[in-house]
Amino acid sequence: MRDIREDLEERLRNLVSEKEGLQGRIKLIEQKITKLEDLLKQEESFWETQLQHDLFFPHMKSTQTERSPLSKFLLSILKDGNPHQLEELFVLARNQDVVASSKYPRRAINFALVGLQRYNMVERIDGAWRISNKDKGDEKSKVE
Repeated sequence: MRDIREDLEERLRNLVSEKEGLQGRIKLIEQKITKLEDLLKQEESFWETQLQHDLFFPHMKSTQTERSPLSKFLLSILKDGNPHQLEELFVLARNQDVVASSKYPRRAINFALVGLQRYNMVERIDGAWRISNKDKGDEKSKVE
């Protein structure tokens, strides 16, 4: 008969090690949960304040008439009506130094486009961006 105590001790050590690793992972996940909960509280506080501001001062509601330089640049490129890929817009913006200050210029361009999309100013079709066909009547006033 073979003595299996050594094998059992090795398995026990492996399981204890695995348990410690999982506990470390659980601790990391709990930290992430705490951070996300804090962020959510901050956002809820911000939006509660924003909603109160809009209720009490409706005449001061922010309008989207003032655009960032990046958004203005993107609209000036897209006003030709043709679809443009993100990479093409990135190259044009980089050549014009519009995104020189951004650490992640492609991301900045994408977020600007998504923001413009929210206001039906641009649309994404087959992965390319172009001026939106919605509200064509006042499109010129939006772009300029």
